[in-house]
Amino acid sequence: TPSHTAQIENCSIAAVDAYVTPLGPVPLDAEAARTLLFSPLFTSRSLQYRKVAQREQVHEYEYGDEALLPYLQERLREFKIVPIVVGKLTDATDKFNPGAVEGIVDALKPLLDGRTLVVASSSFTHFGNDFSNRPFNDNIVEGIEHLDRQAFELVLARDMNGFERYLTKTKNVIDGARCIQILMRLLPERCRSRILAYEISGVKTGDLNRSISFAAFTFHDPAQPAAEARPDKVRPLPVHVQPPAREGADSGTPPVESVPQESKP
Repeated sequence: TPSHTAQIENCSIAAVDAYVTPLGPVPLDAEAARTLLFSPLFTSRSLQYRKVAQREQVHEYEYGDEALLPYLQERLREFKIVPIVVGKLTDATDKFNPGAVEGIVDALKPLLDGRTLVVASSSFTHFGNDFSNRPFNDNIVEGIEHLDRQAFELVLARDMNGFERYLTKTKNVIDGARCIQILMRLLPERCRSRILAYEISGVKTGDLNRSISFAAFTFHDPAQPAAEARPDKVRPLPVHVQPPAREGADSGTPPVESVPQESKP
């Protein structure tokens, strides 16, 4: 996840034994975390829940990783995590440092096996004065969709350099851009990608003065066998009945089919 509450340069891992949600504790993979700390691009930070802390608090109020855990617990039930908060990844001139991404990827790759799930957390276009990002005042939904689709095409193609050029050109605010770029370099060339869902918050709320775009992607390696299912380790998926749409109701964001669905090598 990107660092939402603190300014850090590289990557940080919380020095804790577990994260706890209403569904129970999720233990850290301590061995994997220790291995990553051999890289200068990773740091371990203890927690200080104080009104006036002695240092900048990175993990104390970071919500990016914690927001994902209940969803993972619902489907996976038992697992260990290595929660990484990603910083700016810039060089001495405050420009994007692709070498930092490569170094992080080199540290992560030896830890991945056939049962490793890599989750990169990011939202997409942040539109509005609150984000210092309001490149247009008319046809706002169409403009946001255009920005998002440009980004989606680059994510599906795993084009890290093209994605950086897009960020530089459009000045679009994508909070987890560095997380996305790490994932791009971590994935094998032969992997296939697919977009699962896409929503614009301003369409949902009716307030386009402050809008954030959300999308979900999946990536898989067709050369690798599917992981063996473990039904005893998976929570049953509850069945929800979708209420019928009201006649004449606004259908909101265009369906997922309106954006690229799959990228094949």
